[in-house]
Amino acid sequence: MRSRLLLSVVGGIVLAFGQAAAQAKDFNKLLEGEYMVTGSSSCINGGNGFNANLSPNPPSPGHPVFVQMFNVQGARTFNGDGTGSSSGRNISIQAPNFTPQFSPTQPAIFFPGGAGASEFTGSFTYEVHPDLTITIVQGPLNGMNTAGGSAGQPFSVTGIPVFEGRISEDLRTINIAHVVPGIEVFSQGGVNRDRICYRERTLTRVKRGG
Repeated sequence: MRSRLLLSVVGGIVLAFGQAAAQAKDFNKLLEGEYMVTGSSSCINGGNGFNANLSPNPPSPGHPVFVQMFNVQGARTFNGDGTGSSSGRNISIQAPNFTPQFSPTQPAIFFPGGAGASEFTGSFTYEVHPDLTITIVQGPLNGMNTAGGSAGQPFSVTGIPVFEGRISEDLRTINIAHVVPGIEVFSQGGVNRDRICYRERTLTRVKRGG
């Protein structure tokens, strides 16, 4: 009798875990399809990295601290299994910055600012939760500058912080943003530059999957 009871309890636990796993997969399936993406970003670039308080270390010649702002238009495709791909393009504005004089032979440098454009692609993983909140882990982005002083140069971005957000009840709209600042790495021309970015995105469903 006891063995039967034990088997019944164990079987119930296994069944419960199986149902939970199936439900998680079903929630990810809800987003299968393509979403148009619009949004904006702001990044502070630390030429010499950041300290423990997430403040940029003092600049040095050739390693300034400066701010960039972006608008983004693109797409995210959700495969329905917790994976997806992203692509897009942006226009960036770099704010003016001033690099102070570090020595009698190194003059102060003033950069008046500028603009540029680029295109990018990448992949991501995601998890849809029962309350229709969502977590997205963005993989590395690879891109090409298409306008501005860096036109024609490829670049990559790694270490992008996790996105969190909420899905509308009709599954047509998703709003996501970073909730915790993190240091990511922008690489171009063999040079790696640490930066901290804020991103917010609105996703609008344009095509169902399956």
